[in-house]
Amino acid sequence: RKASKHRSSGSAAAPEADDKVAATWCDKVLWRRRRSMVRPSSAAPAVHKGGDDQDRMLQYLGTSPDETALVLAAARFGYRVTKRQGDAVDLHDETHPGLEALGFNVLYVAPFSSDRKRMSVVVQRRSLADSAPVGPITVYMKGADSFVLPRCSKDQDQAVVKELLARTQSFAEKGLRVLMVAYREMTAEEWECFEGEVKAIARAELSDRERLTEEFNARLERELHLVGITAVEDKLQTGVERTLTAMRSAEIKVGMITGDKFETAIAIGKSCGLVPDDAELRILRAEPS
Repeated sequence: RKASKHRSSGSAAAPEADDKVAATWCDKVLWRRRRSMVRPSSAAPAVHKGGDDQDRMLQYLGTSPDETALVLAAARFGYRVTKRQGDAVDLHDETHPGLEALGFNVLYVAPFSSDRKRMSVVVQRRSLADSAPVGPITVYMKGADSFVLPRCSKDQDQAVVKELLARTQSFAEKGLRVLMVAYREMTAEEWECFEGEVKAIARAELSDRERLTEEFNARLERELHLVGITAVEDKLQTGVERTLTAMRSAEIKVGMITGDKFETAIAIGKSCGLVPDDAELRILRAEPS
């Protein structure tokens, strides 16, 4: 079993001239368009803030170690979650003088599942003074590259896509869990139609809700703009390799089942001693139906 080590790398696409910064952190990754990259992580609905107000130290707690690592990474780059109450999220932007305090409302969440291999969240900026909406409505998606990229607009810089896929492959071969990030903005009128569908699905028969939700998410998660990728290291728990060696010595058959990317699974198998470095790997692939 793996436990997340809070270390995250990022690589972003399509920089604007006035919004880029070189950061030396986790293998000297070039971080661009920071705002679009970290906001979907900062607004992650599964993470909540805890800690001691006396020393102003924040501790982020979530159901997923990966979510926690991404929120910590966003804080490292200057976007700190300061409050989470219901569907309201407050951020502190340390990179943009004059816009330090940001408020967002989470309007909808399409959760991650083993079938979807992606998660989407719809958010809107709100005023911290009176909670009134003040900004565009945006859908952010993060997930496996093979599921996110097909849902992106065809009008992408192919050189950037190629570079991101190469980095995805490189990160995966190092045993890092890679997520691709994309977004698109929508008008208030468009979201009003979507919101009506959400309410209709909630009133539908239970037997129809799953199908209706899948159809709704398919319409929502389309024509996205690719932003970049993140890579999170999962550190093995102490004693895993020793335990596996002992089990094999006792002639206990040991296997690994994982939903990770193919290259990531091989790297983890080697790091935990399940796959010896000199082992001959025989790969079976299923043809798509």
